[in-house]
Amino acid sequence: DQRSLIPSMEGDALLDSPRRRIILDAKYYPEALPTRYGARKLRPDHLYQLLAYLRNREATTGAGPRHEGILLYPVVDEPFAAEVRLEGFRIQARGIDLAQDWRGIHADLLALVG
Repeated sequence: DQRSLIPSMEGDALLDSPRRRIILDAKYYPEALPTRYGARKLRPDHLYQLLAYLRNREATTGAGPRHEGILLYPVVDEPFAAEVRLEGFRIQARGIDLAQDWRGIHADLLALVG
């Protein structure tokens, strides 16, 4: 079967409720926003990967709220937050400071999906 050659098209975590469907994909890179053409930019391969997850999940699930995506990175230099709409999907990219106390990490994650 040729489908056995296709990798799984899923993010790291799926948060599913009657009100929201969120695909979260965690990344670990020393530089979440590399400089491209003189400006800091999100990594295109991460956006394309998350879009593939969103498209696949949207096409294979029943009726419900539109899926959203979150790219989650550790903060290395400075915190950052970005939100865009691509192909009708809300996509957020956020940095979380993993050096803080676990209660701060917990609060930041709750604020992210709140």
